[in-house]
Amino acid sequence: MDRNDVVYKNEKVKFDAVVDDIAERHAKGQPVLVGTTSVEKSEYLSTLLAKRGVRHEVLNAKNHAREAAI
Repeated sequence: MDRNDVVYKNEKVKFDAVVDDIAERHAKGQPVLVGTTSVEKSEYLSTLLAKRGVRHEVLNAKNHAREAAI
């Protein structure tokens, strides 16, 4: 299904929307894989998810051993 593009005013608003979407899908039991463009952004997103109580795993350049295990 094609969807319309969404443009956000700033990065904070964008990440808030992403976290809302992830939390909604998580509540339904739907697995979600999210890619970011940097380690810093993955850690920022992880912080936002943790604040919302969304259980998640972070796989980035800092977690080579964990990534290999999965």
